[in-house]
Amino acid sequence: VVVGADVLCFNEYVPREFGEAAQRQLRDAGYPYQLLTTPQAARTNQMLVASARPLIRLDIPMPKFDRQMPSNVLAFEVDGFGLAVVSVRVPFY
Repeated sequence: VVVGADVLCFNEYVPREFGEAAQRQLRDAGYPYQLLTTPQAARTNQMLVASARPLIRLDIPMPKFDRQMPSNVLAFEVDGFGLAVVSVRVPFY
């Protein structure tokens, strides 16, 4: 993985058989700080954020209209940047 970015956001991450290997590769490539959304069902897509800089998860209220929403929204701050990010996955229903 050579992209030169400080933060990578993956919005179609399903950590089945290759999940741990993928996260290990990201750590080995210089992205040791990682956040995952919480899956709401066994085969739910999740979001993965990998960063070269420390991440701070932000607790934001989730809309109630979709029980899958917690696996589709990830809010975080990149420590030391003064940057807050809300990464959203918008599924096609």
